[in-house]
Amino acid sequence: MKKMTNNEIKNNQIKKPLNLLEYRRVSTYKQKKDVTIETQRVVNGKFKEIHKDLYNIINVYEDDGKSGFKFGKEDRPDFHKLLEDLYSIENADGILVYDIDRIGRDALELMELGDDFVKKNKVIVSVNKGGIIEQDSPEGKFIYGIFALMSELKGTTDKRRMHEGRERKKQKNIEEGRPAYFGFGRKKKIVPKNIKDKMIKWYKKEYGFKEIQNRMQKVPYLQYNEKDKKYKEITGFKLSTSTIGVKLKEWGLLIREPKYSKSKKAIQKQIDDEVDKRMQKVKEDIMRKLQK
Repeated sequence: MKKMTNNEIKNNQIKKPLNLLEYRRVSTYKQKKDVTIETQRVVNGKFKEIHKDLYNIINVYEDDGKSGFKFGKEDRPDFHKLLEDLYSIENADGILVYDIDRIGRDALELMELGDDFVKKNKVIVSVNKGGIIEQDSPEGKFIYGIFALMSELKGTTDKRRMHEGRERKKQKNIEEGRPAYFGFGRKKKIVPKNIKDKMIKWYKKEYGFKEIQNRMQKVPYLQYNEKDKKYKEITGFKLSTSTIGVKLKEWGLLIREPKYSKSKKAIQKQIDDEVDKRMQKVKEDIMRKLQK
């Protein structure tokens, strides 16, 4: 049986839904902004719901924290699994992505992949572009090429801005007398288990972050000494109050709304009393001047 071209698939999809493999990816940088995996899941889901008569999703693949400039199998395992399944599953018609840049950021790689899809009668459905990206005609191939170039341009621009930001931070560190790479690539601080247990216990007893910070510094814990190749019991484990909140949230605790401590209330009352005294003194001075 002769396979349909992309144009024929597009014209006939109303009769029979296309069987697609969905792909989601987010890069190693800007991961917390823009098009996150969760954003793609939600937006793609709405698109599929609206066009459920046109597209049927067979399987979903995700590369979380993977750069779009790399196309190697080790760099993006789910993407290569998608391609293997796409070419081996008989009824697979193509892939669905949020946008072209989710497939990759290298324009040449994207163009080669596009040519391969055309040869094997596979389509690319872009949620952001509203449907199938036409590649059969010279015009369609030209537009796809522009999309590919825009994907690479945006990726390189993001990388350049990130590099410039790092350079500015290095310069600021030097100007302020700190090491050039101060604050770069800090290792995530691991909280010893005995301190973690106490932090959770204290928070459940409604101690505030500051109180937990003070208490944890008195708790002994084991630290590995590289020089002696031995564990040594020490005290003084430190975390900022904001980090304590982040850690407690990571451990599954529901963070309470902040509230003023008694000491802060007492200080505020003292300030109010002082203001009242000064106002009273001003009034008395004015009355004396009027009497004169």
